[in-house]
Amino acid sequence: MSKSSVLQDLPIHHSLKNITEKDDVPGDSINNKPYAYALKEFIEGCDTPMTIGLQGDWGIGKTSMMNMIKGCLNNAVCVQVDFNTWSYSQFKQDEYLALACLDALIRKVNDALSKHSKFTQPEETLRDKVKNATDRVKGVMSAVRISVPGVNVNLGEAGDAIAGERKKEYTDLAYEMTKFKDEFQEVVNLWYDLDRDKNRIVVFIDDLDRVKPIKALELLEGIKNFIDVPGCVFVLAVDYEVVQSGMQQKLGVDLQKTSGKSFFDKIIQLPFAMPTNNYKLDHYIRDLLIKIGYTYFTDKKNFHDEDTKFLLDITVSTVGKNPRSIKRVINYADLLNKIRKRFTEKGDVQKSDMKVLYALICMQIAWPELFGYFTNNPTGDTIANLENWEFLDSLSEARKVLDRVPDEDAEKNKIATYFDTLFELLDKDDNGTIDNEEMEPVLKMMKLAKMTSTETPEKTRDYFLNRFEENNKTSTDNKAKDFLFNVFKKSNWFISNELDYRKSGNRYVTLVHNRKQIGSLITLKGSDRQFVVRLAVPSETVIERLKSSALSDQVNNDLAKCVRPLSEEEAPLTGFGNTILDYHNMDCTNDEKVQLLNEIFRISVSG
Repeated sequence: MSKSSVLQDLPIHHSLKNITEKDDVPGDSINNKPYAYALKEFIEGCDTPMTIGLQGDWGIGKTSMMNMIKGCLNNAVCVQVDFNTWSYSQFKQDEYLALACLDALIRKVNDALSKHSKFTQPEETLRDKVKNATDRVKGVMSAVRISVPGVNVNLGEAGDAIAGERKKEYTDLAYEMTKFKDEFQEVVNLWYDLDRDKNRIVVFIDDLDRVKPIKALELLEGIKNFIDVPGCVFVLAVDYEVVQSGMQQKLGVDLQKTSGKSFFDKIIQLPFAMPTNNYKLDHYIRDLLIKIGYTYFTDKKNFHDEDTKFLLDITVSTVGKNPRSIKRVINYADLLNKIRKRFTEKGDVQKSDMKVLYALICMQIAWPELFGYFTNNPTGDTIANLENWEFLDSLSEARKVLDRVPDEDAEKNKIATYFDTLFELLDKDDNGTIDNEEMEPVLKMMKLAKMTSTETPEKTRDYFLNRFEENNKTSTDNKAKDFLFNVFKKSNWFISNELDYRKSGNRYVTLVHNRKQIGSLITLKGSDRQFVVRLAVPSETVIERLKSSALSDQVNNDLAKCVRPLSEEEAPLTGFGNTILDYHNMDCTNDEKVQLLNEIFRISVSG
């Protein structure tokens, strides 16, 4: 299997000969066969010379499309030549990379013609014409070696002899390359002249987007200027942005803006954008999971509509539509599923558990920093928080993700979509919250797949409630308990996902909003310290702002009593915030108390 192939289960082109429209192409789950066959028909019938650009990002499927086209072509009239630019860019010979590629290309044309069953020209004729062309380009390379300090290239005995002559005389490189083009045309004509209506040499050039942009640009120029001759069709796997980057490096930003598109259009006569919007990614993901034997997803009949939709939504919102990136997810899913099998039997996990594992893998591949944060805070609150754009802006792990993408808002939307999709899977009772029981599949799969050794953590909100009850087992004063469970728990101070509860030792919880402390909750043993709410906003500021709110007369009358500064007696009290919310002095109804708490919450988070 070619290492550059995107569809790893697609055989290399030698085993795809004589594909027709009716053939089932192994591995074509993304439905590229119709496009490959249409391109095949175009190649066989177009006027030459012709240059076709298969455009798209790295890993989007350009190599696989090339392989399919090769399998479709009529080999009786099309001589195929494969050329990978990557291998010629590895030896720091940038000064003559384009020339080295041209030299290699003509030798590959020679090999392809000499092995073709319908090529009837005398062997010595082909050999002589190829030698003329290769000697010509080696002569130009030798001139470059002499004229450019530090350039060192081994051209063989013939090249060294030419180099010796070049030292004695001026070399008109433009003239030499014009002659090279004529000599290359003579080689091509040995095949083209046999039937000019049908015969053609089709050159497939791959991995241009792995070469330095400016060198990729020079190679494209070399192809266009020196071997773009009648009888030839060039099929290039090329990223438009790579060409534009090369233009910018060579000509500067301003000229690239005005001339970049025109330059690309001049080189590429038929731009074909990879049809990612028409990819059948649901089939692609399904077929790959079946191939690796992913538990509960080993056959097409195991894929129900809701399963397919979940897997597709999770995939697209994380790694996107890039087949190569999806294959990375599948490879990791294969490994973690094998690890999981070492510790459990199939019956120990449910189908939904395996969907959760797939989702976790996608998160780890797409956003490793967020995955690290999530594994340290695997709670329903964390899932809800990560859907919030403001929370993402305040999270350092999210900032690392957002800093490397061109469109922050688009990435935030993808993150929110991912966590909402995961939330919907976990929220079995559909009540809009994820409790500890519903969170269990996530923790179980993280543990079984050895993503983390985390045991089921206790949510900080629940920790505080449990701590309160533990501290007040013998208390006969129910006022604090009534306020905590019938008022505070119903207010935004407890139910808002925007607020982060952070355990601070064993005695209190810090309340954090947008990475800023806005208060703390305290519970200590003793009747006067059962439940204390401390706020960071000064009491006078809270009261002043509350007076302009639409609160009842009774609440307004209670303000000065229930929102007050920390007293001298309370100064040593643990926690954060110099304002006390004193529920002992609230005489209004519970509903009015909740309204008051919500107003104070609004004031606290707004600063």
